[in-house]
Amino acid sequence: MKKGIILVKMVLTYPSCPLPEVIISRVKKVIIELEGVDFVTVQIERNRRWSPEMMTDEGKRMLNYIE
Repeated sequence: MKKGIILVKMVLTYPSCPLPEVIISRVKKVIIELEGVDFVTVQIERNRRWSPEMMTDEGKRMLNYIE
């Protein structure tokens, strides 16, 4: 990563999600506001399938995820 340039790679929870453009736009909007960030690219990794195991422990707590 070059200074001030952020690359976000995301996996959608549902492969046929109808809102990837909305998600990308919102992620960019939040990240570009962070101090020191000059440019943001968000890529959707369509060849990967999402699973709950991909969540961090903090993410699971935030969503009250119970295994």
